[in-house]
Amino acid sequence: MKKNIYSLKPLHEIVSASNNRYLEFISAIEDDSIGHKKLEKATEPKKVGRQKLQRIKLLLQSRQNHCTHTGKRGIQSANRRSFRCKDLAKHLKQYSSDQLSRLLKRLRVHGIIKKIGNSYKYYLPRFGKEIITCSQKVINMVMLPQLSKTA
Repeated sequence: MKKNIYSLKPLHEIVSASNNRYLEFISAIEDDSIGHKKLEKATEPKKVGRQKLQRIKLLLQSRQNHCTHTGKRGIQSANRRSFRCKDLAKHLKQYSSDQLSRLLKRLRVHGIIKKIGNSYKYYLPRFGKEIITCSQKVINMVMLPQLSKTA
């Protein structure tokens, strides 16, 4: 192509087509940085004053950590819009009331549950519902089918 004033229109068409192809390529790339930030927010250890709280382990179902179970109970009681420590004690009988209140504090500090002001009730915000639902999906759709395969 010659470099003169008469070649501007064909050059514009070529350059705009190239830009459109590049924009299509860029829009096809998935950005999961928001998901990484949310996961880090939920799973990093927190510090409240001088007290250091453990991280939330979403995929482990151990005696010390029933985050997903507690969150699932909260989701199931979401039709009531709130739940109390007393409601969770019915389902998590292996915990004492002290252990349950510490668990609720950990969940509250990590932003998975929020307390309703001037009451003993908690609710799951959107972030808590996302985290609990995603961890349950990973357990039910990936881990359990993979572990149930016979070797």
